[in-house]
Amino acid sequence: MDGIRWEAPVADAGWPEMSCWLAAELVGLPDRRTAVLGDFLALAEAGHLDVAAHPDRYDVQVPVSMPEGLPAEHAEMLYALASGPEFFLRAPVRERLGKPAGNRIRLGRLRVAGRRSAARLSYTRRPLPGLSRTGTQQRQRLLDLPDRLPSAPGDPAALPWARLFLGDDEFGDWYDRHLERYGPPGWLTMNGTRDGDPSGPDGVRGLFVVLAEEMADGDPKPAPGARRDFFVPHGERAAPVAAPITEQHPWAGEVAAAHARARAGGSGDALFALTDVDAVTAMIEQAHAAGDEGAAADAEERLLALTGLVPGADETTRAAGLAARRRAGPSGELFGLSLALWAHVMVVAGRAGQGRSLGDQAVHLLAPGGTAGFLAFAYDAVAAASFRSGRFLAAERALTAGAEVLRPYADSHHREDLARFERLLGDDGLRLVAGPGLDEADRSYAAGVALGGTDPAAAWESLAAARQWFDEVWNPRIAMDALTRWHRSLLRRGGRAHWRSALVAHTLGRAGDVAEEGRRAIWCFERARPADDDDGRSDWAAESMTVIGDVAQLAVLGGDTDRGLRLIADGIAIGKACPYAHRPARRALGTLLHNRADTMAGVIVERGGAAPYTLGEAGRAIATAAEIRESLAGVDPLAVWELANTYLLASKIAALGGNHRVAVEMVCRTGVLCADPGGAAGALRGDLAAVAGTLADLAPAEVAAARAAGRWPR
Repeated sequence: MDGIRWEAPVADAGWPEMSCWLAAELVGLPDRRTAVLGDFLALAEAGHLDVAAHPDRYDVQVPVSMPEGLPAEHAEMLYALASGPEFFLRAPVRERLGKPAGNRIRLGRLRVAGRRSAARLSYTRRPLPGLSRTGTQQRQRLLDLPDRLPSAPGDPAALPWARLFLGDDEFGDWYDRHLERYGPPGWLTMNGTRDGDPSGPDGVRGLFVVLAEEMADGDPKPAPGARRDFFVPHGERAAPVAAPITEQHPWAGEVAAAHARARAGGSGDALFALTDVDAVTAMIEQAHAAGDEGAAADAEERLLALTGLVPGADETTRAAGLAARRRAGPSGELFGLSLALWAHVMVVAGRAGQGRSLGDQAVHLLAPGGTAGFLAFAYDAVAAASFRSGRFLAAERALTAGAEVLRPYADSHHREDLARFERLLGDDGLRLVAGPGLDEADRSYAAGVALGGTDPAAAWESLAAARQWFDEVWNPRIAMDALTRWHRSLLRRGGRAHWRSALVAHTLGRAGDVAEEGRRAIWCFERARPADDDDGRSDWAAESMTVIGDVAQLAVLGGDTDRGLRLIADGIAIGKACPYAHRPARRALGTLLHNRADTMAGVIVERGGAAPYTLGEAGRAIATAAEIRESLAGVDPLAVWELANTYLLASKIAALGGNHRVAVEMVCRTGVLCADPGGAAGALRGDLAAVAGTLADLAPAEVAAARAAGRWPR
């Protein structure tokens, strides 16, 4: 794509290397149309696009495979341009033919790519909203660019930035001066246009018009009320080096077997268990020879399931033909199943949007009491198409509905399908959402936890890898009502990494990191909060309270007792909303109440009458903690230690308030739990002896009575 150069261009190596879209995000330009046009020019000038201008259209040629090293936004642009015909009709021709304006360039997907680039380049403070120091510096640099543009015509590197920052008329004048110095664009060919002016309405200006008509917010064919969330499926939009611009079915290799199980539920015909393509082909010929069109259609359906779901296959025409024959047939269920199979084939062929539409039609046909296997197969198709088009809420709903359809048949031949749906609702689905880095991040986290007690420096590095992965894949601006179970699982993973990092940072004496990592951990868990009626709400609450409690204790140890107590209060509010029967949540609540009482008592001792808390408040907190821990004492040895520790604290608080009777009673109860030096609470015997000695001086009569009754610890 070598262009004519009228004179040597004057290049300025100081122009930004990021995309115009990312620049528009950083500086907050309201009109993103100019960013798209600027990036189109950048791709064309870099030799990645060829355009031929005709009187009725523009032909646009894109690479067969993705070039190396492109920004994610440029890769998304190439993907969009490759997702339809290789031409764009001019508006008068399009209107004369009655064709609507296009919607090929999806701004929502460019936002996704831009945010991923911002995270990768450390322009944003992940996972929290806002720009990092690096991002702020880049933003200021971008804001200074318009002052450089008047002297930049003739520099091809300045062309995208002129289109981004200049108005339409101002850019037109600037571009005319640019062409005078630089010559006509080598990527644009004028074929039979009226004036042949590369900058006029038949050239670049007209091209901008048709490209603007192709821009639309959101995604193709959005469901009513649906929101697009801001994850990009791994491999679909990320533009790996030299990867074909295509999509793949996420579990194509399992669909043929699922189809066989679906047909086994609706028909006992052994045909659908066949996996030999030659044998099925022979059956089609035999059925046609015998004039049995129903048997021929069945065999063609099985052949399509075997051949149309191979990665790289394109059996869409055959699938459409099968659906047409089924529609004309007597069975509405078989027509619905053929639509579901067609949907799977479309996903394999890289047409996920159409696949999802067909899958939805299949569900609509089969849902009113249809065969369970057929309906589950349709939900399977909707889920596959939704995953590949980044519609994770729709994928979650489809998998959940399919699992509910199959659950009554868990002991039948559908158990494999049910197990696969449940795996996809778990970590298998999360891998599709977040990419294969999940497993490596989990290993880094586990290594960091294991090293925390022996090598905190190495633990910090391992946890840093887990944090970095989370920060790269998570977008902090995703709406709460767009979160799926996979998003919440990812948030909790990120929260754990930040939580453990805060603990390790405390060991290393890194006070700044303690505060930052603790804040991020709590932010992650707050965002991961499930709905009140979610089955996993109590599990989330238990873990969230544990994290909040540890971060609060770190704040107290750092001297910020007020913040620590505020965090503890937040955690207690979470715990009080949990069902009593959920032991982990109740246990975490007991720990928070114990820590609340301990912190309050410490402040009272330190500040005396100036403390903002009373011993009565501390006493009520420790009494509730004791009640909870008494109910859990038989769970495990650690629960016994926790109860003994709470009794000791209750004794100290009672003694501070002059309630010697209660203080002595708590020491007696602690003594029972600590009687065995090798027992679970044996490690507290030293603390117990210290408290008992203090009480012997403060309340000799009460201690003597306890000794006489044989209850005073020895």
